[in-house]
Order: sequence, then C-alpha cells, then structure tokens
Amino acid sequence: MNNKISTRGLVALIASMLSWGLGNPFADMALDAFSITQLLLLEISIGFGVVAIYIAIKARKLKLSWKIALALGLLEPGFTYLFGNIGYANGTVSTGLIVMATEVFFVALIGALFLREHISLRIALSIVMGFFGVVIAVSQVGSSGVDNWLGVMAFLAAALCASFYVIVARIYATENNVVDL
Repeated sequence: MNNKISTRGLVALIASMLSWGLGNPFADMALDAFSITQLLLLEISIGFGVVAIYIAIKARKLKLSWKIALALGLLEPGFTYLFGNIGYANGTVSTGLIVMATEVFFVALIGALFLREHISLRIALSIVMGFFGVVIAVSQVGSSGVDNWLGVMAFLAAALCASFYVIVARIYATENNVVDL
C-alpha cells in the first residue's frame, strides 16, 4: 500500500479543510448583508462556477445521469445550505456546528437502515451518547438570548439533508465516476 501523499493532493486537502472551517462563520457573517435566499443563490452560483471552470480546464464530459445530479444538488448544496442559512439567521455559529455534527450520527443510522450496513454495539452506543451530548449542549437554547429553536431545527434539517446526500452518493458511487458525483 502506497501511503505517500502528493503535494497537489495535500494542498487540495488543506484548502478544502480551510474552506470548510471558514465556510460556517462566513455564512453567518454574510447574512448581515444578504437575505437567506440571496446567500443561497450566491453560494450555489459560486459552486457552479468552480465546477464549470474545473470541467472546462479538464475538458471532460460528465457521465452522470441528470436525475442523480438533480437529487444530489437538491440535497447538497440545495436544502442543506438553505436550512443552514436559516439556522445562521436564527442562531449562532457555535450552535450550528454542534448541531450539524449530528450529520455523522444520521449517516450511520441511515446507512444501517437503507444500505444494511452493520453497526456494532460500541458504535451504536457512541452514536446515542453523542446525540445526547448535542441535546445537552442545546438544551438552554431558548434562554440564551442569541439562539432559538427555529435555528436549532434548521441546523438539524441541514444535517439530515447532508446525511441523505452521503447515502445517495454512496449508492451511486459504484455505478458512476466518483469525481463526476
């Protein structure tokens, strides 16, 4: 097994980590200047532009059904970003990050239900404990003065949409080029 990481791959990994880490606070700050809908359109337009540039540079044709692309696009960025933006408009970045961390739990549970993936007892207990940790973390949301339950529920909906994106991508990854997905 070759464990050597290419410089280009490492730079791409670091850039993706930075963009992911900064994306949530920037989305929250952007809502001071844009409406939820305007920000969603801006986020989707920038993403579309990056993908279009990549396709133009690589001069390749995507070999992906438009139905799969539509399903994936609606789940993420579509509904995931929409619910995330609603969450940021009604809550804080810290609450959003805590609640959206439930995506991992939902992926495991949905994967077990729809993909029949095995979850060990240890993993199941970890999922339950982690989920209750999130519940404890957001239990004082209504009294904090900065967050509200609409924000928490929107962040939870964003996590669910992102989870279904992972599952749909996983289902179609065996039949399609992963880069195209």
